[in-house]
Formats: sequence, C-alpha cells, structure tokens
Amino acid sequence: VQGSLTSTEVSLAWDPPAGDGGVALRGYRVEAREASSSSSGGNFVFEEPRTASAPPSDAPSVTVRNLHGNTGYVFCVWAVSEAGPGPSAELYGVTGAVAPGACGTPQAADGLATEGSASLPHVAWRPPADCGGAAVVAYRVWLRPLFRDSFGDVFPADGWIDLGLTEHRGAPSELQFAPLMLDALPRCIGCLCSV
Repeated sequence: VQGSLTSTEVSLAWDPPAGDGGVALRGYRVEAREASSSSSGGNFVFEEPRTASAPPSDAPSVTVRNLHGNTGYVFCVWAVSEAGPGPSAELYGVTGAVAPGACGTPQAADGLATEGSASLPHVAWRPPADCGGAAVVAYRVWLRPLFRDSFGDVFPADGWIDLGLTEHRGAPSELQFAPLMLDALPRCIGCLCSV
C-alpha cells in the first residue's frame, strides 16, 4: 500500500492480490483510523474509523476524504471476495499541517524602536496558541482607517490597507511587534488593526 497525504485527505494505491483462490473478487474495503499515542507507555488509542471502498481493478486506488489535519492515521486495506475479506495491509501516515489558529488581539505599542525604524508607533500581538502543525514564519498586518464625520460620529473606511508580511521573531510564544508605517494611511483619527 502506498499513499500521498494532504491536510484533509489521503490517496492510496495498492497491488491487487496475486491470486483469488478460485473465488471472484468483489472489491476492496479501506479504513482510516485516527491514532493518538496515550501518555501511558505509547499505546495507541483508535477513534471511530473513516471507511471507503473501491471496485475490483488492475490498479486499485481510493481517496479517503474528510480527515483531520496534522493527525496520525492507520490506513488498512482488505481485498473482499465472495468468501469474505482477506488479510489487511496497513500503512501509517500523518496528514499535513493546517492553518494556524487566531493570533492574540492586536494592541498599540508606542515608542518602540525595531531594526530599521526609529521611534514609530507599533502594533503588538501574541502568536496563535495552535500553530496548526508547522512553525509560524510570518504574519500579515492590515489596518483599517477610522474617520469622523461632521456630526462627530466615527466610522471605518470601506476596506483594509495591507501593510504586508512581518517575519516571526523569537520563541514560538514570544510577543510579536510590527511598526506602523503611517505614511501608508490616509489622514484619519485612528485605525483598526488585524493580524
């Protein structure tokens, strides 16, 4: 059994049985079971399986969908004949990383000096608690200007201004900062920030 994984599905392919034992092959049964290592001795705890089937073929294959990202699975394939299922072939794999969770709420952090910037206003935020299975390497920062109308009411601009990517610096949980390039903003009374 061979497989290729994405974050939510696996495509499996295998060779058909060498012989059918004189009983017609009806197809194949495929199971994908989540495998999580328990804290006691590394035993595996299996969750309810995802199942699929494939018809008889010279090059049998199947795609198992709706898997959880960044999760270990044991994939089992059985040939099924009129006499019942044969022995299983197994393959272990881990689905790919998924998008990280949300960052902490952006907050103003005035008066900081970072490499290449004097004392500019900055925005600060906490990295996501769940990185999705891969290291966070950068953040995209957006600002939405706020305006005041002639009645004194405050309203946001129609769209966001993309300030580009800011590289992740330091430890995975370390507070992150980005300078605010005010020349990228129209004249306004403030702004909303999204990271």
